[in-house]
Amino acid sequence: MKIALAVLVLAPALALAQAAPAPAAPATADQKATLQSIEKDLLTARADIISKNLGLTADQASRFWPVYEKYQAELKGIIDTQLQSVKKYAENYQTLTDAQAIELADATLDRDSSMAALRKKWFPEFQKILPGKVAARFIQIDRRLSLLTQLELASQIPLVR
Repeated sequence: MKIALAVLVLAPALALAQAAPAPAAPATADQKATLQSIEKDLLTARADIISKNLGLTADQASRFWPVYEKYQAELKGIIDTQLQSVKKYAENYQTLTDAQAIELADATLDRDSSMAALRKKWFPEFQKILPGKVAARFIQIDRRLSLLTQLELASQIPLVR
């Protein structure tokens, strides 16, 4: 899955941060482009899974996808912020200060709050264009995908030491 690919890209940076005595070097332009490509693939894969599991009629799909694209644009902002936080953690892993550790924990909590707020904000919009059960199924699928992504990412990130 694309999520595993993203983790594979982030894992070496985290492993280097664990093993190296000095902070990891800043990401190169190629690494940044690769992360952007993976992020795009993750969002595309997410949309594909949603499409396959919602079972939308043609009429529902024509109304759903434009709204979903707006939702996804906000979701991308949350993902970007999280990836920046993880990258910063990896770069500073060996020399992490208490303040940086707290910053990481705050970023994690903020991400969780942002995701809940995003769903809460957009759920009524999806209810306007989809039957209640389908809108609820969308939220369930979206949340499950998010939880799977977070579990996969968390399993690759070493605990603060």
